[in-house]
Amino acid sequence: MMNRCCIKIARQTTKTAIVDTVKLLPIAGTLSQTSYFQNSYSGRHRLYGCTSSSALPMKAGTELKTLGIFKGQDTPITLERSEYPNWINTLSQPLASLATLRKIPNEEAELDQIKRYLKLTRRQAVRQRNEESAS
Repeated sequence: MMNRCCIKIARQTTKTAIVDTVKLLPIAGTLSQTSYFQNSYSGRHRLYGCTSSSALPMKAGTELKTLGIFKGQDTPITLERSEYPNWINTLSQPLASLATLRKIPNEEAELDQIKRYLKLTRRQAVRQRNEESAS
């Protein structure tokens, strides 16, 4: 059922239709708080989602029933924010765009920023070549 719903969602064109379809899934409590965007590039439909920041914080000790997938083990329980590693806090921050990365001088750029810059420039070059060959 999950695969069929995802395919159906990817073929919808309006945001309201996507949200209505998502509510049919068994884990609709978390997906209904998610905004979905589509990108159709060269005829393929891709489904992108991002969780709103208001849905992220949970009280410590909250049982995550949808993540209890192993037999014979208890369902996971959320911990205090301080008990998680520091890098988890960076996951909610948006990644730098190509325009932002171009403004950073090479001497001041960190390794992660350089890697992201190279990744985005390669992606842009591939898209330009694909557009030129399609024309």
